[in-house]
Amino acid sequence: MIQKQIPKDWKEIELEEILDYEQPNKYIIKSEILVNKSSNSLPVLTANKSFILGYTNEQEGICEKLPVIIFDDFTTDSKYVDFKFKVKSSAMKLLRPKTKDVDLKFIFLLMQTIKFNSATHKRYYLSTYQKIKIKLPPLQVQKRIVSILEKAEELKRKREKADKLTREYLRSIFYEMFLKNNFEMKKISDICLKVTDGKHGDCKNLESSGYYFISAKDIFGGTMHYENARQITKESYLEVNKRVNLELDDVLITNSGSIGKTAIMTDKEKVNKTTFQKSVAVIKPNKKYIVPVFLRSYLEIMGSNLVNQSTGSSQKNLLLKDIRDFEIPLPPITLQQKFVSIVEKIEKLKEKQKQSKDEINVMFDSLVKQSLNGDLI
Repeated sequence: MIQKQIPKDWKEIELEEILDYEQPNKYIIKSEILVNKSSNSLPVLTANKSFILGYTNEQEGICEKLPVIIFDDFTTDSKYVDFKFKVKSSAMKLLRPKTKDVDLKFIFLLMQTIKFNSATHKRYYLSTYQKIKIKLPPLQVQKRIVSILEKAEELKRKREKADKLTREYLRSIFYEMFLKNNFEMKKISDICLKVTDGKHGDCKNLESSGYYFISAKDIFGGTMHYENARQITKESYLEVNKRVNLELDDVLITNSGSIGKTAIMTDKEKVNKTTFQKSVAVIKPNKKYIVPVFLRSYLEIMGSNLVNQSTGSSQKNLLLKDIRDFEIPLPPITLQQKFVSIVEKIEKLKEKQKQSKDEINVMFDSLVKQSLNGDLI
């Protein structure tokens, strides 16, 4: 295969030639991370998907030399930051340009295209990552590329804003239909057949068995995700599922670590091949009283009240007793079903939005690739 030549005024160099790194030790918070933001608080950051872990009121040891790239030394994830912050741990590097002929945002965008295998649990920046070679254009070209890609990023932000408005619209409908009225309040245990959780402890892995051992990390966006879920032997599945006995329309809520995420079991093909770790609670609605979509929506919208009952200092846990005792309004079934029909229409809209979002992401990735290979400028 013929290697494409870079433009004559571009240079092929290693990252360490243009980036300085700093250990983050002096920016690590000393107090507990706060959940809520105040007027004087600063964000506490991580380089992985979580990004903003919470906030702190500490006013010393603040990272103020900006912009900067925060780089996770174990996962190689990175974030571009142009606001003051603190960090939680030392498992990262802070990257800044060594010279004035480098646009840091350009380097960050370029780093997003680097495919890197970080399977082993070790620090990567000094050992490997800084040795990676990149194609660096002149500063003016870097800035023009960043300008083009920032316009594409704006499209992504608008798409995300539309997604947020859709969620807020559904919440407002729920509030108008159910929360403004004084419906009788009932404990979940009174209107559901069972509340349980998954297996306490681990069980044997088996790759590509087709039997899934779902944990809290596999539930997000109102859906169960199987692509990165662990798989176990059929024998282990049958043993574990005695506790859960998963059925269609069971409502799921994460109850350990990242608590309060919800979903409904709707996959007919996987319902008899799915069970759970302890970090997922399973609620079986009594459909004489409550519609599963209504129950999940209430847990999603009002779940912060339930989350506040969680226990534990380092890792939060939601007790089954707290879930069973959690009270929800009980409107007439006909009204619940009317809400379900509205949800179904909004889900169709969300599916179209997802398709649009995917198309924008593909376009953005293509623009990034063309720009950084010298094909766009």
